[in-house]
Amino acid sequence: MKGFTKIVLFTGAAVTLGIASFTLSTTLADRETNPSGGGSSAGSSASPSQRHKENLSSTSSSEVSTTPEINRTDWNLLLVNPNHSVPEDLQPVLAQVQGKYEMDERVAPYMKEMIAAAKEDGINLWVLSTYRTYEYQQGLFDTNVKQLKSQGMTEEEAIKETAANVAVPGTSEHHTGLAADIMCAEWTGGITDDFAETDAYQWLYAHCAEYGFIERYPKGSTEITGIVYEPWHFRYVGKEHAEIIMKKGITLEEYLGIR
Repeated sequence: MKGFTKIVLFTGAAVTLGIASFTLSTTLADRETNPSGGGSSAGSSASPSQRHKENLSSTSSSEVSTTPEINRTDWNLLLVNPNHSVPEDLQPVLAQVQGKYEMDERVAPYMKEMIAAAKEDGINLWVLSTYRTYEYQQGLFDTNVKQLKSQGMTEEEAIKETAANVAVPGTSEHHTGLAADIMCAEWTGGITDDFAETDAYQWLYAHCAEYGFIERYPKGSTEITGIVYEPWHFRYVGKEHAEIIMKKGITLEEYLGIR
């Protein structure tokens, strides 16, 4: 929309961009800024997801493990997106994963194991956001709406613009305790797509399935997931399911056959 500065607050972000500053080693830039430095170069012009999808046609069925039984009612396969809200009675039992951040106690050990494994490979993963309450998400949403209104948007315009980038309360995966936003301590480029060019992202993409996680919102999947590209947002589904999803380069929606 011309005449307005777009305030982008991602479902996976632990902060409201353009409203509150978040510090890794320095103040994060706005998402639309093209940061220089701070992250390690991947050494390739193609992202892991791009390279992976290019190789799908050459991957034989024998290279992919037999697809495990898909029970859409399993806790680890719970689908939460703009069309599927978090069950009203869901209240995960939480356990610490790093610092103040907590996840579902059934998932926390795998996240801690993944962080430790990355550390052994010289990657300092840093969790930015995990479980969020409904009230916290509502606060993020309302703050973004207020910011846009202060720039001259009407209430309706501000809500619509916000909903395009911020999960409406009740539809965020962070309510489940199964998702985490992860970057690395050395990254100073902000919560931007450029994180996909770092060694930390390369490591996560290559190894997340070993610990039951998937890249939840891959590049080019917005029409399917309803969420913008977030190379920092990883979601637990279980090792067998994660292996298939990452190997095939598909989304959780496609895997479950549900939009």
